[in-house]
Amino acid sequence: MTGARTSTDLASTVDLLTGFPFKSSSYCGPDEGVRLVRGDNVMQRGIRWDGAKHWPSSLTGEFGKYRLMSGDVVLAMDRPWIEAGLKVAEIRAGDAPSLLVQRVARLRTRDPGLRQDYLKWLLYTPAFTQHVLSVQTGTAVPHISGGQILSFKFELPDLDEQRRIAGVLGAFDDLIDTNRDLVERMECLLASTFEVEGFDSNSGDGLLRDVISVNPFYPKPSGVAPYIDMAALPTQGARVSSVGARKAAGGARFSVGDTLLARITPCLENGKTAFVDSLDTDEVGVGSTEFIVLRDRTALSQHWPYFLARSERFRSYAIRHMTGTSGRQRCPAEAVARYPLAVPDRESLERFERLAEPLFIAMRQLDDESAELARTRDELLPLLMSGRVTVDEAWEAVPA
Repeated sequence: MTGARTSTDLASTVDLLTGFPFKSSSYCGPDEGVRLVRGDNVMQRGIRWDGAKHWPSSLTGEFGKYRLMSGDVVLAMDRPWIEAGLKVAEIRAGDAPSLLVQRVARLRTRDPGLRQDYLKWLLYTPAFTQHVLSVQTGTAVPHISGGQILSFKFELPDLDEQRRIAGVLGAFDDLIDTNRDLVERMECLLASTFEVEGFDSNSGDGLLRDVISVNPFYPKPSGVAPYIDMAALPTQGARVSSVGARKAAGGARFSVGDTLLARITPCLENGKTAFVDSLDTDEVGVGSTEFIVLRDRTALSQHWPYFLARSERFRSYAIRHMTGTSGRQRCPAEAVARYPLAVPDRESLERFERLAEPLFIAMRQLDDESAELARTRDELLPLLMSGRVTVDEAWEAVPA
């Protein structure tokens, strides 16, 4: 059984601050300033820094009240909810220092009876998402006001129960973070090996099309097919975040072992690239028309095209060869096919694949484990908040 809970609302317990309208004319380079947290940077439970804008460090003194700290919770006020979920996130140690921009709300507890770490989980609940959806206004661009955010009502347990609830939910996140760190280390090892092997050397007269198929032909799948959209393509990390399903139509076609490269601005600059390993071997998936599909032609290493597409030299080449208007530029598949490189030798490719294959299997297992941890955590969240599941019962679901 859980203890008594007090009925309250965010207006009574939280300090809410909306950001400052920093002028884009004063933005600077990343080496000269502090990152700005705009609505575009706020994702579901995390901050996305690709494409971040920066404010000169020399000008930050007068904006101290907008400086974000580790533990703050931020919420996008324009289009706060998208298909992936509510755009609310905790500022973590790696996200600070940063400054809060207009139309983003920062929430900090001001009531000694409400813990900041519990506030984060409160705003992650389905109940808060439903509250936002019920009060947001606007059609073309839905938005929410500070007053509407603060009108959210909830039942607040005592401080010890808050600490215990935040602790068990945080344990799931700690395991997910550990898995993510392991995956990043494995990918860094492979990227370093790729570089050492010299696979992206221009000291030769070969072309990418000599050893990699660009948009290889696959028959159109019948009925419903696996589907990967642009949002699912990661800017960091090798694997696609989610695979959906939809009726097969036009667009890129791909299969297991292919690399998907987003060729359009700003996705090409941001590095949206992924290795496909979550389909059955005989499946053909479909995706955005803005994907370029790469597949090894040597039959020696299915993974090396992914690291080629991630390499700095390749991406610089692809960006230089973009065509079209400034608002909708894309790199043609033909330009990718003509990318100059030295054709790797058989021994090097085989050596690289002996390392890559087991590591990609391990990365897939860790990612799948993290997805299961996240599902369990999200199922427990509303149950813990409502008292229908006790903390002790929740701890039984945390892997040892």
